[in-house]
Amino acid sequence: MKRTPAFRQAVIVGLCTVAAISVLSVGAEFSVPYGDPIDLDRIDGVLGPEWDDANAHPCRMGKYGAEVHLKHDERLFYVALVIRTSNEIRGGLEGWVFIDDGDGRDYERGDDLLSVVANDGRREKADHYFKGTFDFVLDTRLGGTNDAYGAGRYDAALGAYVFEFCRELRSGDSKDVAIEDEGALDIEYGWSSG
Repeated sequence: MKRTPAFRQAVIVGLCTVAAISVLSVGAEFSVPYGDPIDLDRIDGVLGPEWDDANAHPCRMGKYGAEVHLKHDERLFYVALVIRTSNEIRGGLEGWVFIDDGDGRDYERGDDLLSVVANDGRREKADHYFKGTFDFVLDTRLGGTNDAYGAGRYDAALGAYVFEFCRELRSGDSKDVAIEDEGALDIEYGWSSG
């Protein structure tokens, strides 16, 4: 399965109820605000009012225009990907968020991947661990815990695939990259077709 990375950024985290996360991307700085929690039932592949307090910024994902929406609360980090296409892609689409473990080397043992297939908004476990050579498996298959959920769907009225993710900031799971206060985090967004 071919993965198409869209965009890389470093997230400098300052987590408290009044501070926002700063995001640096290609020389520009974005704010990732502290926002209202999103109920797990609202992780459904529909970009609704629960994202009104998120920062949204445009990017390209391969040949598609896209938007990335980011926010956090005291416990969770939220990401929504909106990938614009005029029609549904045969075989479906998978949205993903790659999280480097901080060593600066992408796609190696210890990195994280949040990933779900567009499946009419059905919420699924999305917490994957990188074993090597593009081999990501659910944390739970390696003795870890699932600390992330995601959902995706094609929205014909919007003309876009929408993927939503929520992930524990600091799960305590040895199979997860912790997002620490004042730390740096390297993230890539993308999609792949099945």
